[in-house]
Amino acid sequence: MRIVATLLTLSFPCALFAQENGFEYTYVDAALLNTEIEVGTTDVDGDGIGVSGSFAISDSLNILVGYSDQSYDFNIDGSTMNVGLGFHTDINNDLDFVADVSYIDVSVDTPFGSADDDGLGISGGIRFRASDSLELDAGLQYVDLDDSDTVLNLGGRYYFNDSFALSAGISDADAGMSWSVGVRAHFGGN
Repeated sequence: MRIVATLLTLSFPCALFAQENGFEYTYVDAALLNTEIEVGTTDVDGDGIGVSGSFAISDSLNILVGYSDQSYDFNIDGSTMNVGLGFHTDINNDLDFVADVSYIDVSVDTPFGSADDDGLGISGGIRFRASDSLELDAGLQYVDLDDSDTVLNLGGRYYFNDSFALSAGISDADAGMSWSVGVRAHFGGN
């Protein structure tokens, strides 16, 4: 079951990146995902897509949803779904503290059978506005499924305007790594 937890934590980076004072909390993300998991002496590689979003419900709370789907070596397919509640507060005009708690459901299909698991994810971190167009973020995510894991998430976005950005991120866990490239669209609000 350890591989199920690793597939989850690396295939769907945490959604702890939201904004206030110019940082937006109502958005949709779409990304291409690439994951490499170490299973003994073998590396299992996967590629897929992820879609996530956030909807601001107050000045400091937002609802989070996400879904990812990846195909891995050896005819392994994995999907992840999460729903959660996020909290955010500004430290100063260019720095936010963000945290969230989410219900997570993961499913893995192999030639030898399927495995499903669900559990809890908790994350916390910061989001930093480096310039008018560039934002950087860093955070830790703890995922408790059949096994637990802690993931370091690093990312950033380059904004072309107030509504559209290109994004990139990397996630590092005990058993492997994942990276993503994608886009974010904002829809106003906080």
